[in-house]
Amino acid sequence: MLSPASKRSSDLTRFVILAGGMNTGKTTAVRDLVSQLQREKVDVGGFCSPGIWREGQKVGYTLHDFHSSNDIPLATWQDGTRGIRQGRFLFLDEGLRGGREALERSMSSSVIVLDEIGPLELRGEGFAKALERIVSTYGGVSLLVVRNSLVESVIHQFRLTRVVILSIEGLSFFPEPIRQQMEKRKRSL
Repeated sequence: MLSPASKRSSDLTRFVILAGGMNTGKTTAVRDLVSQLQREKVDVGGFCSPGIWREGQKVGYTLHDFHSSNDIPLATWQDGTRGIRQGRFLFLDEGLRGGREALERSMSSSVIVLDEIGPLELRGEGFAKALERIVSTYGGVSLLVVRNSLVESVIHQFRLTRVVILSIEGLSFFPEPIRQQMEKRKRSL
């Protein structure tokens, strides 16, 4: 088993990608992990984006800021003029701005969570610039949520190094070596 205390900090994982298909529980797993880390007094920043469901159909997303515990509308299936269209959803300017601000406030956190990196970011929109800043200046562990089909594109486009990819399918717990590295980063920051 990996012992972070015996590794140089340059050898430690910088990016953990939680990969899975659509509606497979990625956000739920992230929320559970963040709750566990916060109980252990790990400073976790960033956000998750739980779906909004009505009558069994996803109709939008909320952005939940881990530092402030605020929820901001992120995306809706309805038409509007203040946002960016991706597929059937309109990603609202207010939610995108709230996410970028949450990430900026999190730059001194032990762990930053970004749920989710997708087609918007691969086009240079959404949270792309915030992720670029995290890649270039942040020294902690970043937990990125990415669909299976986009993992390689995200790694390549954002030049991610020291990456661990975890698949949500079959994941019943967060691997202890990665959790230990997050704890190690907490102590070193």
